[in-house]
Formats: sequence, structure tokens, C-alpha cells
Amino acid sequence: MFCMARWIFVPLCVAFGLGCASERKPPDLSFRLPQEFPYAQRISLPKREAQGEILSKWWESFGDPQLVRLVEEALKANPSVKEALARIEEAKALKAQGASEILPQIGIGASVQRQEANQAEGATAYSSSVESSLQLDLFGKAKKGLEALQEGILKEEENLNYVLSELASEVAITYVELCASQKKLLLLKERLQRCETQYRDLVFSRYRAGLTDHSDLEQAQREMALLRYEILQKEREIETRRASLCALLGRPPGSLEALEIPDEVPLPPLEVVMASPAEVIERRPDIRMAKREVLARVAYLEEAKRNRFPILKLLGSLALEALTLGDLIHYPSVTLRIGPSLDLDLFTGWGKAGQIRQQEAKLKQALAQYERAVLEALGEVQQILCSIQTHWGMIQETEKALEAAREILKLEEARYLSGLSDYEGVIKQRKNLYETQISLVDLKAQLALDFVDLYKALGGGCQEEDRDGRKEVP
Repeated sequence: MFCMARWIFVPLCVAFGLGCASERKPPDLSFRLPQEFPYAQRISLPKREAQGEILSKWWESFGDPQLVRLVEEALKANPSVKEALARIEEAKALKAQGASEILPQIGIGASVQRQEANQAEGATAYSSSVESSLQLDLFGKAKKGLEALQEGILKEEENLNYVLSELASEVAITYVELCASQKKLLLLKERLQRCETQYRDLVFSRYRAGLTDHSDLEQAQREMALLRYEILQKEREIETRRASLCALLGRPPGSLEALEIPDEVPLPPLEVVMASPAEVIERRPDIRMAKREVLARVAYLEEAKRNRFPILKLLGSLALEALTLGDLIHYPSVTLRIGPSLDLDLFTGWGKAGQIRQQEAKLKQALAQYERAVLEALGEVQQILCSIQTHWGMIQETEKALEAAREILKLEEARYLSGLSDYEGVIKQRKNLYETQISLVDLKAQLALDFVDLYKALGGGCQEEDRDGRKEVP
């Protein structure tokens, strides 16, 4: 017996030593990063530090209660949030299932057997049994599997953060575009009203007085017809954006008909929120999600390596047997078995080696995806900062052009009244004024969208208390 125990104990010690020696160090996920983004020094707008309370609910900085209400409703009702929550539940269930491998397994059984041989009288045997087993995780295989499943839970919780961040930005983008469309519709209606007034009080009066020919009437009528056509197009665009907003809020189409749309584009305070590249990597949920995937792949690789080692179990069983049911209860024959069980695969072809190589390849993929996520995130912030500075400069120049366009239109109308030019010149300058107004609306909307993109790119929309992955939906 001592010899047999030695043949079992020695391989176990060797395998245990190999298992401890093969522990893989966590991969280095650090990057050499600058202290700030290169374009940050070229921003002419005021700057402020990206604090957690600013980023967590950045939509409140727009000062629009309606936008705040829409975003918070979407964060609760959008189907994507419900899907992300369900995926967290699934990941937790998988971990609970994996944890069952290291818990005792207990089963019971009962049977009745009738045996007869030739002409002899038959016999009935009654039996019941209780069996149990406990797998000893000597080499950490189950532990590594649970670590991988735990990283899977944290990854899904970061995915929820990512969904919430994306959803908040999508609602804000749609709302800003809706307000911009409403402002353009208002400008179109004002332009049409002015055209109708001039047609009635100026063009038609001059035509009746014989001061102009019929071509001025036709040009004025054509301008008004085109404006009515553009108004219909803009109203259709507004309804399309309303429907998109309904979908984001988890509502059926047409449920936002009573929504009062502001006729000005909402803008946050013109202060650029700044963060260092290291803070961006720490905050962004997509990068944290990629990091969780790397750590999960490390754990899966270690689990695959430990799959080569023996599996040691403690087995126990208690069997009761008797020829009658009464004897089974009161005077059974008892058999008790307790002892260890050792399973070791001596040859499996290339199966287990292939599993290890597969997990190594998946780890390389996860590392590459993490690196790509970091580089894309940093590049995104740099581009947004450049876009903010560009659009802010364009707004300032467009405002100057707008003042000039108003003065030119006044001069052209005065020239028409004095008979020095025809009505086509008025139409041309009025169109130029309108196009300049539209350009200013578009630029303000784009600046607002730049701020939305910046908040999202800095990891906005995630609560500070959710950094450990435990999310409570706002």
C-alpha cells in the first residue's frame, strides 16, 4: 500500500510544482503617453478640468431641462439598456454554473430488482444510495476559470456603461439636430413672410403703377413657390427626427407630437473640458471593456494549461440493501465507500496542446484590440479638439458675414425702390442672407455636436461609483 501511495503522491507533487511554476504574469497594458493632447494648446476657448461630476451627467451642462428629461428617459426605457442588463445576468449565471465544479456534488438513488432463475422462486432486492464527490482544485484550474468568468461579468458591466454613454450622446445629437431643423424652418417662414409682404406692398404696387414689368412678378412668385417647397421638406425632416427620438426613448412613433422644440440650438458653456490621455484611458468604457477581455483571455489561457494536470477527487458513497422494504428501513445491509480518485490523461493527441495555442492566439487578438481601442480613442479626442477650434472660428467669421449680408440686402432694396436695379438683385441678396443664416445655424449645431462628442470621447455618461463595474441605471 505504501508503494501505491508513493506512485500517486510523487506525480501529484511534480504536477503541483509545474502548475505553480507556469503562472503567467499579467500582460503590460501601459502606454507611453504625453501629459496632454498636442492640440490642447491651440484651443482659444476657456478650458476646465474634466471632473467626474461634470462628465457623469454632461447633458445637464446644456441648460435645457427638456434635453435632460429626454436623456434620462432613454437611459431607463431604451431596449439596448435592457439587453445589456440581461447580458450581465447571463454572465453572472455562467459564473454560478462554473463555481458548482468546486462545490460538493451529492446525489441519491433508489432501486427495486426482481430476479428469477429457472423454476426457483424469485427474489426481490431493495436498495438506496447516497453518493458524493468533491473535486480538489490543487492546480488552480477551476480558480482560473472562475477568474475568467468574473472578468466576463465586469466586461458586460462595462458594456452597459458603453451602451449608456452611446445612448446619451445619440439622444443629445438627435435633439440638437431637431432644434437646428426647427430654427431653419423658422428662418424659411420668416423669409416667406417677408417675400409675401414685399410682393404685396412693393412689387405688385410698382407693377400696377407701371414702374416695372411682368418679369418681377414672375420672379417673386417663383421665389415664394420655392420657399413653400423648402418648408414642406423641412417639416418632413423634423418629423423624421421626431421619429428617431421616439425610437431612442423606447416609444412608438408619434408619441412626441406634443414636444415643444426650441427654435435655438442648445449650447453648453463655451468651456472646453480637458483631460490627460491617461485619464481618458481610465475613464472610457470601451477601453475598460477591452482591458477586461485581455484579463479574461489570460485566465482562460492559464485554465487551458492547468487542464494538462491530474484531476483529484474525493469520493464517498453509502449504499443500503435489503430483501424487503421494511428491512431496508430498519435492518439494511450497509456498504460505505470513501476514497480518492485520480484522473490523468496520458495521451490526447494534440488536443490539449491545441487548446493552449488557441487561447494564446485569442490573447494576442485581445491585446491587439486593446491597443487599437486606445489609439483610436486618443485620436478621436485630438480630432474633436481640432473640430471645436475650427467651428468656433468659423462661427465668429460667419457672424461678421451675416451683418454684412443684412447691410447689402438693405442697400439692394433701396436701389430697387429708386429704380436703379431690378427685383432679381433683391432676390439674390435675400438668398445670400438666408444661406448665411443657415450656415450659422449649421455651425452652431456642429459646435454643439462637437461638445457632445467630446464629453463622450472623455468617458462621459458613466457614474463615478460604477468604476468597479457595478452599475445602477440612472
